[in-house]
Amino acid sequence: MTRIPLVRLGSLLACAALLALLPPAPAHAAVGPVHVMTWNACGNDPKPAAGAPDPCTNSRNTTNTAGTISWHMKNHYVDGSLVVVDAVLLQEVCEADVARLRTFDWLAGWSWAFAPITQRMAGTQAVAPKVCRPDDDTGASRGYFGVAIGVDRATTFRAPYYYRAHPSGTDQWGNDYQHRVLLCGTVSAWSATICDTHLSPVQDNDADGSVRAAQVREMLAQAGTGRVLVGGDLNTVPPDSPTGAGDASPLAPLYTAYDEADGSRYADRDGEGTFQQPDGGRLKLDYLFTTRGATQTCDVTDNAVLSSDHRPLVDVVTW
Repeated sequence: MTRIPLVRLGSLLACAALLALLPPAPAHAAVGPVHVMTWNACGNDPKPAAGAPDPCTNSRNTTNTAGTISWHMKNHYVDGSLVVVDAVLLQEVCEADVARLRTFDWLAGWSWAFAPITQRMAGTQAVAPKVCRPDDDTGASRGYFGVAIGVDRATTFRAPYYYRAHPSGTDQWGNDYQHRVLLCGTVSAWSATICDTHLSPVQDNDADGSVRAAQVREMLAQAGTGRVLVGGDLNTVPPDSPTGAGDASPLAPLYTAYDEADGSRYADRDGEGTFQQPDGGRLKLDYLFTTRGATQTCDVTDNAVLSSDHRPLVDVVTW
């Protein structure tokens, strides 16, 4: 048996006693403020019929779409202060839009990831990524259609996660068995997981919300615990809004697990409208959730957005 010398043993015991007196180390160092924006850029809508309103005027042009995204990332105010975001969650964008954002000087050094939505191809059983419409100005391919994350810190992105829950049949836009996606990454400088998604809409054969409810359960399992920031276009009104479903809402588990950005200014499970309806009204469909106990201040612009049918949601988070 190896014996520890008495002098060494005494030193070890003294060190152990000192360590016992020290306060426990925090799980994570405080981080913030972190400025985050989520926006459905409406980047692939078809041209409306002649004379009909066009809520997504940039949606068929890569130059305009990328330029508008960049503008919104640095031209919104929260509590009277101009915000330049540190991270952006995008929905309804094309690969070419994200590739163009990578070339902007002020976004040099950012980490980017894109994930396509998939669907069953017409006349076949094959599932493949949804393709964006060609650029109206140049005729060039804009690649696939999906969601994207940009972060101004080094980020390790995971493989895209495709929800097992998905609608069956063809929706009103002609999409067949569309599989929505969750895109997540780890931002080591923030000790945080960041996730972006675009859930199935009610019009996609999900009138009872069961598909979105299942997608939310999968989202929670993938995002996990710890320091988390998850959001996007969830295609569901808040549980306690006038037309919400209360505790039966597909989003109720998210409100149980996390705090939502608008919770500091509205009732706990309500918020300011982000989706611009044709009649001029607004519904909240876009969300940013983060770890309970974080400090959040958010804003949705009062100005109508002409390039999309959604308004950006900007959040200032301190963990």
